[in-house]
Amino acid sequence: MRERLSQGAKGALRETPKPGDPVFKRCAQVLVGSCLRALTAAARTADRLGYQSLILSSKVEGEAAK
Repeated sequence: MRERLSQGAKGALRETPKPGDPVFKRCAQVLVGSCLRALTAAARTADRLGYQSLILSSKVEGEAAK
């Protein structure tokens, strides 16, 4: 990893492709889940393991380290 970062800093590697780059012409994105689906699955698993779970919101944002 250190060598890869060093090469990138020296310009020895190609820059990260930007939007519109031809490399993306054959790419596709498919959304297969959502925050709410992940929360629901986590709550079901917690319930099955004997925990009492409660989903307050799927739209909470902010720093988790505070």
